[in-house]
Amino acid sequence: MQTVTARASFDLSCPKEELDLTVLATAGARKQASQIGVTGCGNKVVYVYFSSTDSWIADSAITPAMTKREEAYKAQKAREDQAAEEERRFEQQQSYQRGVGQ
Repeated sequence: MQTVTARASFDLSCPKEELDLTVLATAGARKQASQIGVTGCGNKVVYVYFSSTDSWIADSAITPAMTKREEAYKAQKAREDQAAEEERRFEQQQSYQRGVGQ
């Protein structure tokens, strides 16, 4: 992980202390990390391990990361959308049952 941290710090122009690493995939019998997502300083990037060269290579473009506030808003919006869809289905079912009962 030290290699990924050093690489990401350079690529993102971000101090190592401000990076957050997340193992996205593992491989092999020992389940070692094979794909790591890194966020820091408002950006994110994914690194993939290549055993043939014993190196971590960026597998995605550096893109803006969502802030905690944006993540919370997105989660709340998803919950609201789901509730609205459930209510729509309930109303549709009620309407159907009223039509069948007549």
